[in-house]
Amino acid sequence: ANGDASGLERLARETEDARRRLASVAPPPACAAHHRETLGILDDALEMLRSVKEAMASPEPATALLAVAAKATALRTRAESLEREDRTLRERYGLAR
Repeated sequence: ANGDASGLERLARETEDARRRLASVAPPPACAAHHRETLGILDDALEMLRSVKEAMASPEPATALLAVAAKATALRTRAESLEREDRTLRERYGLAR
């Protein structure tokens, strides 16, 4: 199955650009762990996008995508945790969203 992966490729480029911009930021000490975790999540998101693209090109895309689904669930759990940490930091330091 050969689908059009141009949307995935564009999303991967945008994610790589966002990661590069974020990596150039020196966060204050109180935000360092949040910053590291955000970079890690972006790395995992990029890996997941690559896995989806590979799965779409595989002879058995449905089977290959099942493995990606587990990664996506774990990534979502990490992102939700990071969102909670983000809210906590914003509340603690009086920052608006």
